[in-house]
Amino acid sequence: MKYLFSLGSNLFDRISYLSQAVNKLAFLKELKISSVYETKALLLEGYNPEWDKDFLNLCLSGFSDLDPFRMLGVCKQIEADLGRDLATPRWSPRVIDIDILLADNYIINDNKINIPHPGMLEREFVLVPACEIEANLIHPITNKPLHYALKKLHLNQISKVKKTKLELING
Repeated sequence: MKYLFSLGSNLFDRISYLSQAVNKLAFLKELKISSVYETKALLLEGYNPEWDKDFLNLCLSGFSDLDPFRMLGVCKQIEADLGRDLATPRWSPRVIDIDILLADNYIINDNKINIPHPGMLEREFVLVPACEIEANLIHPITNKPLHYALKKLHLNQISKVKKTKLELING
């Protein structure tokens, strides 16, 4: 099964946390990793201004025999291993966030997991790195390639995603 993930970090040594998460996902076959991008935090109105910390984001893809529910368990375990407190409020800063964006052509709406990830087609910090590595991957609901969704975003949204020169740390 082919997976597409989004990874982000906006606390402490962000590149180190991304690198550690990628290393823990290195069991995926045919692993592809995007460049690292810096973006503003996605916050809802009225949230704590101290939560406004820039994210480093990347996407990666690869193949695994794990079903989406087991893969979610792997992602949650990696987050916990790296020190993410899963009890913190939803939009608060985090050392690592791993989201499953796509799992083949699965469509799952469950209280534990939603695939495709809701909102992924409107989020430039997801689509820019995703299209760098998987532009022609078909979204199972729209039946269109990811690059189509990226083209539909307003240019001012895309300009907020800055490609960095940061490189992942081999571990």
